[in-house]
Amino acid sequence: MRFPKRGLNQKKGISSIVGGIFFLVLMTSGFTVYYVALDSQSQMLNTQQVIADFEVAKIREKFVVAASSDSGDSNRLSLQVVNTGNNPIEIADVWIINKTDAAQPAAKYDVDYRDASVPVGHNGNILSNTPLYLISDIYDIKVISSLGTIQAVEYDVAGGSNILSAQMVAIPQDVRFGENVTVILMVTNTGEFDVKEVRANTNFDVSPDQCRDPPNLIFGGPSDLAPSQSTMFFWDCVLDPPLLNTITFTGNATGLLSGVPVDSNDASDSVVVRDFTSAGGTLILNQDLLNRPEIFMA
Repeated sequence: MRFPKRGLNQKKGISSIVGGIFFLVLMTSGFTVYYVALDSQSQMLNTQQVIADFEVAKIREKFVVAASSDSGDSNRLSLQVVNTGNNPIEIADVWIINKTDAAQPAAKYDVDYRDASVPVGHNGNILSNTPLYLISDIYDIKVISSLGTIQAVEYDVAGGSNILSAQMVAIPQDVRFGENVTVILMVTNTGEFDVKEVRANTNFDVSPDQCRDPPNLIFGGPSDLAPSQSTMFFWDCVLDPPLLNTITFTGNATGLLSGVPVDSNDASDSVVVRDFTSAGGTLILNQDLLNRPEIFMA
């Protein structure tokens, strides 16, 4: 009579169970590694998508900046930003660097949340609620958006805004006493914004003053200038003896940029006084003069 070998069968059963458990452990480990790999790949794709969306948004973000200051308000700085891109922009910071005085540290200013957002096609003064005051130096001003786009502008407080550019010519250059001198000031909007009510300033200067009467503005009134547009102002002056000298005329213009006054640079020209003549009084303002654009070319 034979008896079954129970010990051997039990060992085989235990081996099968151990093998099954080991297989399950391997399968679980494999699926875990596979899941981790898929999750890592998904996170990488999401990160790449976020970076791509950020770069696209930054490429589509476009804006321009114009600086001006109000001399009647202690040279309070105004920064006009116009959104020329396809997405709304949010301005984060403004950096101001004094180029005249290198000892002055660069200063960073946060933009008030009420002024930070600029919709597509709109413009605004991003410092409306952040009063900043300048001294008569030259500055580099950098405007930085929340996406990191940087627009820089140089601004000379004493030399006027970087928006209105003035040139002057006095005709004739060789004049006699008693003759009339016509002085022309041409003002061009070189910025990216409309400038309203552009007019000649009243502080028109003649040095030395040999005009028979105060120079009379004979042509040119307030004008609204779009970017690249120009306007002209004309004065006349009849010279009186006794001095023979070189006479210099100086003038500038002013306008309104979103309600903020902006001044042009000072423009000058001179005439040489030769001698006295009884002739004169003829106004040198005719179609031939107006058809000579080369007199305004730099």
